[in-house]
Amino acid sequence: MDTVTIPKAQYDKLVTARDLLNALYAVGVDNWDGYTEARNEIEGLVTEETPREKTQ
Repeated sequence: MDTVTIPKAQYDKLVTARDLLNALYAVGVDNWDGYTEARNEIEGLVTEETPREKTQ
């Protein structure tokens, strides 16, 4: 299993963002106008502008 070390403050923000995303999904955010466009934009940012680098 790969591990990543990040500051606790960043970890806390990620946990909060995850909790918010889970809450949005629970109320049906995936059915809202603009959802698909937002997903496509985020996926484009990860794959085109900021490719994930594998760290060792």
